[in-house]
Amino acid sequence: MSLRERLFSLLLLCVCTPVFAQSAENLFQAGSGAFAEKLYHIAAENFENLVDLFPDHPLADDADYLRAVANFYSHDFRGCLAVLANYRQKYPGSENLKFMYYWRGSSFYQLGEFPASIDELNLQIGGYAGDNAFLGHALLLRGLALEQTSNPEAAAKDFQALLALPAAGQMHAEALYHLGSISFARNEYQQAVIPLSRLLLEFSGSPQVPEALFLAAECYFYLGRDREAEKRYRRIL
Repeated sequence: MSLRERLFSLLLLCVCTPVFAQSAENLFQAGSGAFAEKLYHIAAENFENLVDLFPDHPLADDADYLRAVANFYSHDFRGCLAVLANYRQKYPGSENLKFMYYWRGSSFYQLGEFPASIDELNLQIGGYAGDNAFLGHALLLRGLALEQTSNPEAAAKDFQALLALPAAGQMHAEALYHLGSISFARNEYQQAVIPLSRLLLEFSGSPQVPEALFLAAECYFYLGRDREAEKRYRRIL
């Protein structure tokens, strides 16, 4: 089935059938299908209808959670926060609670409300020991928020903790870049070169490479190592 056919089927399911005539299962299927196709507004609408019409249905828990995530992906960060505001009270035994604080922290971060983001991410990182699927993402995001609140020492600790996690992939590259930039801002050029060089060696395809090259070149320039600086400047051109 082509993408156009899949979208048409979704629209038939979402629009042509009256909401009052749909079952919780149909609404969840429509919301999940729209979510998979990245039609987040349609997904959120179907999940919201499910929760409104069938608040006691077993699917209401997952529908409310996915509605919040759909709001986040559609850049409705206030909407995400509103859905999750009383989520714990509505679904005290939900498996989704282990992810809730991450989405709240991410929403506050996107809104530029960094202290609130840090508070939520503290709860995400500190809770659910041994069962924290978002630990790496939460550490990275909290480190970035801490940088925004002029707390580079605490941010560096989060980036170091992230580097200790296995298989973090691109998040490792971001952590290395920010560790290098923190040291660079402190004029600790020799220290900054270490994570920047590791990034350039281990993550050569990372989006951070151009900026890492420039910072590394600047470090070598200030260290008086002009040839090393020139090599990296030339790689940027």
